[in-house]
Amino acid sequence: TNFGYMNGANFNTNDQTKDLEYQPVVTSYDYDCPLSEEGRITKKLDITRTVVQEILGFSVPDERPADPEIVVYETTLASEAGQLWRNLAQAESFATDKCIAMEWFPTNEGRGQPYGYALYRSQASFPKGNMTLDGMDKSLSGRANIFVNQESMGYKF
Repeated sequence: TNFGYMNGANFNTNDQTKDLEYQPVVTSYDYDCPLSEEGRITKKLDITRTVVQEILGFSVPDERPADPEIVVYETTLASEAGQLWRNLAQAESFATDKCIAMEWFPTNEGRGQPYGYALYRSQASFPKGNMTLDGMDKSLSGRANIFVNQESMGYKF
C-alpha cells in the first residue's frame, strides 16, 4: 500500500470557518475496495467475484482466502532524524531555464521522477519587507512548502 505517502489528498470545506481544509488520503482502501488495508476480505470481493464469474464468464475458485493474522507491534520511538538541507546535497539534481514537471526531469536514467517530492530552487533579490507570491493557486497542483534561506515560510496547497 502507499501508507499515507502517494495517494493524494482531498479538499473539504470546514463547516464552521468555510475554509478549505487539506485532508491527505491515507490509502485507497477507504474507497470500498475488495480487500481492506490489512488484507481482510470485504463485501466488495464477493461482488467482484460475481461480476467475474456471471458477467465475464470466467471461472472463480469456490474457496475464499483466509483473512491474514494481524500482528500488533510495540510502539517505537524515533531517536534521530535526518536533516533536509544536509541530505539534499546527496540528491541527484539538474539545472534548467524553466520550471518543468517532475515526470519530465532528466533524471533516473531518462525516466524522470514519477512520484514523490521535488525541490524547485530559484535565486532572487528583493528589498527587505513583506513579499507576496501570486499565481500559485492557478499553477500548483499539490502542496508546496515554501522556504527562504532554508527557513520555512509556510505552505500552499
